[in-house]
Amino acid sequence: MGLAGCTPRLDWREARPAAGLSLLFPCKPDTFVRQVAMAGISRPMSLTSCTADDRTFALAHLEVAEISQLAPVLQAMQTSLADKLQTPVSPAPPQPASVPGATPHPLALRVVLEGRRPDGRRIRADSLFFCRGLRVYQATVLGEQADAQALDTFFSSLKLTP
Repeated sequence: MGLAGCTPRLDWREARPAAGLSLLFPCKPDTFVRQVAMAGISRPMSLTSCTADDRTFALAHLEVAEISQLAPVLQAMQTSLADKLQTPVSPAPPQPASVPGATPHPLALRVVLEGRRPDGRRIRADSLFFCRGLRVYQATVLGEQADAQALDTFFSSLKLTP
C-alpha cells in the first residue's frame, strides 16, 4: 500500500504580501523587491512567488503616485506579460477581474495567455490584473497547462481589506 495519496501536491497556506491583501499560496513563497520602469514611471515592485506541481504562483504589486497612472501601468503589466510569453493574443477574451475589495477599473481583467518558453516548450499564464486605490496588482499562475482547481483556489483566495 503506497503513501502517495497521503502527500498533498499543493500545501495551501495564507500569505500577506501587501498591506490589506491576503491570499493562499500552495507552497512557501519568497518575496523580492526591485525597481521597475513601466508606463514612463520608475517604482519599486514587489514580487511574491513560489513553485509547486510544475507551476509558478505569483503576486506582483506596486504603488503609483497618482490616479492618472493606474490605466497606463495596468496596460503595461498586461503587455509585458504578453511580450515575455512571446504571444500577442489570448486564446479566450479577457474577462472582468472579480476581486473583493478591488477598485473598479476597465483594465481590471482576468487574462489567459499561451506562449512559448525560450526553449520552445509551451507555457500558459492565467492572470488577474486589478487595483485598489493607487496600488496595482498582478496575480499569475504559470505552467504548461491549467489546473482548474489550483487556479480557483489561488484566485478566489485574494482578499483586500481596509
